[in-house]
Amino acid sequence: MPKQGSKYIMRENQILSEDNAQIGQNTARLAWRLDEIAGSTGLSIPFLRKEIKNHNLKAKKRGRCVIVMDCDLQIYLESE
Repeated sequence: MPKQGSKYIMRENQILSEDNAQIGQNTARLAWRLDEIAGSTGLSIPFLRKEIKNHNLKAKKRGRCVIVMDCDLQIYLESE
């Protein structure tokens, strides 16, 4: 689990913390569910929902599932 306040970078579909410790799995993903993002980054689901509501993180609703496209997640994690 990463330290709170640490930065994340996406590299070749891996979520890495600033100290380059691998957090996510090396898989080619098109989209992520909120629970998957939370598990990979250490960010809470309520925080992610708040970021979506504040238009800081782009998401789509498909059925009952909220998904974030991989490219949108990369942009979000690389932003300050």
